[in-house]
Amino acid sequence: MSSRKLGSRFWTLWSAATATNLGDGLGLVAFPLLAVNLTDDARLVALVSVARFLPFVLLGLPAGVLLDRSDRRRLAVIAQLVRAASIFGLSAVILTDRVGMGVLLFSALMVGAGEVLTDGGLPAIVRTLVRTDQLELANSRLATTQIVSNNFVGPPLGALLFQLDPAIPFLVTAVMFVVGAGLLRRLPGTFAP
Repeated sequence: MSSRKLGSRFWTLWSAATATNLGDGLGLVAFPLLAVNLTDDARLVALVSVARFLPFVLLGLPAGVLLDRSDRRRLAVIAQLVRAASIFGLSAVILTDRVGMGVLLFSALMVGAGEVLTDGGLPAIVRTLVRTDQLELANSRLATTQIVSNNFVGPPLGALLFQLDPAIPFLVTAVMFVVGAGLLRRLPGTFAP
């Protein structure tokens, strides 16, 4: 079966997921690298990584309940825009040399919280975009892009961009979140359960 037959609505979702997961991948390495530049205390560097993933533990169940009762696309768009605003703010303080651990920790928490809502909601949209016999192919495409963007492309690219300037991976991350939100807004349909 040709993957083109999944339809333009699926590919719009796929593109949005690719953009947001690439942003997440950039942040996987950029947050700890910035923390290392700010402090020699390994505990604080570890705390930044913990802050990035703590929302999965704290918000996982409540987010699931919220996603089961709300329009998943709308929540993902809001989450992407909040994440983008947080990262643009972080980028601004990096560019003005006023970044501190508090701002970094707050941004890491916001990015993690938005990821919980986005990564939890977007896969549930797939079944409304494709036929039942296409679900396996569509879900595999979405899962593959998440893994590749988040784990294989994003981190090395984030490290390279950080080497050029510490603000660049964060700026690109924020842009990816805005692109993802824009693509999701273009997705026609209702995605409430």
